[in-house]
Amino acid sequence: MPEDQGKGGHYLFRLKANQPALHAGVELLFQQPVSPLLTVRHRDRHGDRQELRELTVSTDLKVMSRP
Repeated sequence: MPEDQGKGGHYLFRLKANQPALHAGVELLFQQPVSPLLTVRHRDRHGDRQELRELTVSTDLKVMSRP
């Protein structure tokens, strides 16, 4: 195992709407979460416009490896 693996890192996956069943399942998970959701907001200014970026995460969805 390479030295940097196995240190408990996290992954971030972007979910797009081109898989309707998966998208609907994750959307339902965030509407009715089991564990608390964490939301991080970042405000920034670009010239004359204000920008707000928001990321909401949940630990409810677990990734299962395939055999």
